[in-house]
Parts: sequence; C-alpha cells; structure tokens
Amino acid sequence: MNFSILVGSCDSYSHLWPKFSYLFNKYWDKKIDVKKYIITETLDANINGFETIKIQNNKNENYTVGLKIALNKIQTDNVLWLQDDYFFRKTIEYSEFVNYYNFFIHHGIWRFGIHDNSDLYDTTEINKNLYLYNQFSHYTISMQASLWNLKFFKSCIDRKESIWDFEVEGSKRLNTSTIHRMCFAAQEKPWYLEACKKGKLTQDYFTICKEEGLDS
Repeated sequence: MNFSILVGSCDSYSHLWPKFSYLFNKYWDKKIDVKKYIITETLDANINGFETIKIQNNKNENYTVGLKIALNKIQTDNVLWLQDDYFFRKTIEYSEFVNYYNFFIHHGIWRFGIHDNSDLYDTTEINKNLYLYNQFSHYTISMQASLWNLKFFKSCIDRKESIWDFEVEGSKRLNTSTIHRMCFAAQEKPWYLEACKKGKLTQDYFTICKEEGLDS
C-alpha cells in the first residue's frame, strides 16, 4: 500500500509520546508495514518504529506552517494522518484496512476518514457505515484519523492557520471552490479516543491509563 503514517505532535505534548507509542504498538496490525513519522519541533520523539520530523517551528508560527514542512518530507503518494493524543482502543485488522485503502484508491477519494460519525456532518450513506460528505458539510477538511491523497492535502494549505481554522475555514474554502470527493468509514466501536483537547487532558485519558495499567 502506497502510504505513510504521519503523526501530528509538538514538543509540549512530549508527555503523551510514551503512552501513544505503547497503545499504537499494542493495537496497530503489524501486517500493515509502512513508513511511520511523527512531527516535533526540536525534540527526538524516540518512538519505536517512527522517524522524527523536526520542523524547527517558531512558537509564534501557525499550525499549518509546520504541517506543510512535514508533508513535503513524505515520499509516498498518500498519508494516514494521526495525532499524538489519539489513543488506540482497538485493532483495525489488515483485511479491513486493505478494503478501506482500496476503496480510497479505486474511487479517487481525496480524504478517507476512519473515525466516529458526528451530528456535525452532512452526509449520504453509500454502504454500511460508509458515508460520503455532502458538498457543503462541515468538516470536509478534518484532522481526525484519515487517509489523504498527499498532493491534495498539501493543496489545502494555502495560508497560515491554527488547526481549528484549518478545519473550519479550510472546509468552507474547499466546499465553495470545487466538487470534492471526501468520505469516511464510521467506526461502530471507537478506533481511538482523544486523550487531550485544547491542551487539557480528557477523562478518556485517565480512563484509558487505568484500563491499560499506565501511570497517569
């Protein structure tokens, strides 16, 4: 499969790396053997199997500046985007992931999300638990776990924005500029839960640490 894994992070979230690493390596199907990268600013993440991409980003720069630097270092045609606070809760088996990837490739999808459904989305179900984003849906641009066409991903970054503005304003730009091809596979049981939101640890973080026997 022609994709790499890219994990968004920064130095100030380094406290999440050991737990992210443990859960990734526990739940990721090892048959899906691809290059793996994590974005930092100046620190080595030291996550087994991951190469660190240091963006040397100035603290005053916006999120998309460092993101584009990292994307320009990816050599595959596609990328699976994750974030360091996405704590895995189940394994997506190789055969299921291959089905997702093949649909993504064969139908020319620009972003194929692998995440929970949401009332915020405006979608059409095209198969069991497989949804197409309607043209003017919120979050057609989303930093939830997704397979992205790399060229398209980079094309979405045309200004300096925070991660939240990139999702909200980027979706508006996309929706009004072109007929897009965005879909997602809704997960009946969460594939991952968010351990941090806007810099604060979530209740899921503490619950997962307890369930997995990790120090919180």
